[in-house]
Amino acid sequence: MHVFCVVFCLSSHFSNILHIFLTMIVILLQFFVLRDYARETLSLRWRSWMTSYYMDRYLNNQTFYKIQSQSIIDNPDQRIVDDLSSFTGTSLAFSLTLFNAAVDLISFSNIMFGIYPPLFVVLLVYSIGGTAISVFLGRVMKFCIFLAIV
Repeated sequence: MHVFCVVFCLSSHFSNILHIFLTMIVILLQFFVLRDYARETLSLRWRSWMTSYYMDRYLNNQTFYKIQSQSIIDNPDQRIVDDLSSFTGTSLAFSLTLFNAAVDLISFSNIMFGIYPPLFVVLLVYSIGGTAISVFLGRVMKFCIFLAIV
């Protein structure tokens, strides 16, 4: 009888936790879908605006005819569209990655400082020192590679 009460209480507690977990999944799924939709909409609008802006400049003042008559570039309008698509996609991905990294840095720094402030200071000095050493070695390596090529 006593074991039955314990099992019943645990199964009731488990079902409550499962219900909360499934609710959180539904809420977070909507958040992630909305985030991806906003990112793709921003990318599409930015690419559309840049394409129309540069195509207007390309077609203005007979630039199209000058380039076409000199036969310097094949399909310049297609190149403009492809390059702008690549530029907007890469720029947006880089800026969102940078923003996410900054948010993570601020939030985890706050958590780490709250847990144990001396460890936070040690990790901060370690990361700044490691970055400085990497930059220094990168410059030295770049110079060595330049000398090896020349």
